Amino acid sequence: MVTMPFVRCMSSLATYFVALSWMLTARTTHASDIRTAWFPSGKGEFTMEGNLYLPSPAYWPAPGIVLVHGSGPQSRREEMAGQLMMGWLEPIHVFEEIALALQAQGIAVLTYDKRTCGGFNDCSVNEYPEVTPLDITSIETFVDDAVQATKYLQNHEAVKADSVVVAGHSQSGQFIPSILLDRNPSLMGGIMLAGPYSPINELLNKQNELSVELFDSLLDLTPKEALVSYPLMQDAIFLSIDVNKIANDEYNVTEGDEDNVLVGGATVSFWQSWIELADIAVQDAAKISQPLLIVNGDLDTNVPSDEARDWADYLDSVGASDRYELAILRCLTHSFNCIDVPDFSEPFSPSAIGTNVDSQLTDTLAKWIKKHAGIPLEETEGSSSTNSLQSTSGSSRSYIIPYTFLLGMLLGAAVW
Repeated sequence: MVTMPFVRCMSSLATYFVALSWMLTARTTHASDIRTAWFPSGKGEFTMEGNLYLPSPAYWPAPGIVLVHGSGPQSRREEMAGQLMMGWLEPIHVFEEIALALQAQGIAVLTYDKRTCGGFNDCSVNEYPEVTPLDITSIETFVDDAVQATKYLQNHEAVKADSVVVAGHSQSGQFIPSILLDRNPSLMGGIMLAGPYSPINELLNKQNELSVELFDSLLDLTPKEALVSYPLMQDAIFLSIDVNKIANDEYNVTEGDEDNVLVGGATVSFWQSWIELADIAVQDAAKISQPLLIVNGDLDTNVPSDEARDWADYLDSVGASDRYELAILRCLTHSFNCIDVPDFSEPFSPSAIGTNVDSQLTDTLAKWIKKHAGIPLEETEGSSSTNSLQSTSGSSRSYIIPYTFLLGMLLGAAVW
């Protein structure tokens, strides 16, 4: 006969083993290995906050990567709703998806909330002090924060300090050379994820030219008609004009007032520092000794893949061909999702637009990091030719996007 004490005992044991099983399982899931990370801001004025994605302890000490945001207030997840002239059906959490994929391949990942992203603007939940555009007078502020992030990851017990890389997406791709050269030369290498080669004023010009082509191709509108019909296009053109004036020292601002005058949601001094950053990046890229990985999607309309090829051409010209690898990934956008269509110059169904970061990117990153960290690739990795570090065809494309996805410029009022 089974007694009640025996039943209670067995019930307690069952509960114990279920709980133990849950805990053991949780240790191997992504969620259980995501920890909140805190580190000092660039100048130490407050504490930055982010997520640390640690692989299984079996990989410790693991190689690591810090993901640094593009322009605009960005959270540790880096949510993107589209790219130039296109919108996605659902936002893509670019950094979160990259982090989870690399974590699963034995790589530690640090993402963090940009200092312009906090509770004060409903961008993220953190303890950041409120900032306004007038508080950000130099792009170096963001570079300094990124450097502190790299040092935090290098000093973590689960990470191999000499196997940490820094990756900059879009705007912050231009941070990478100076970080590697003299901000934190102990880093193993750097990755430019759709990092511009051109100064921001020239990139804005290219974006506007592309937008005009799209309006002409899709709606048969002349540039003048497009400007009249779409106020966002007007804003983009006027911003480009003003930023080019700043670049040529022709913008009408009283000397000493550069920190107090806003253009497109950022101070004149911020734009000046951003423009200068491109020259600094080019100069520093010729001097660094660490390896670079230059990545672009061939359907990126924010930072076209020609920018990545310009980086490659420049590095070849200064005798640095052995220090970089170029990966132009088929069908990927600025959000690194894939638009898988046979001809991008023809209208296509929304179902062709990928809703997640494509594995081409994350496999490419993992292979490159492991190679330079001296970690043998597993047999299952690298079998797909689409993930090889090779440039696709250099032929130009005519970007013609269905009208239902037109959004206007993604560079909005808050570029900082």
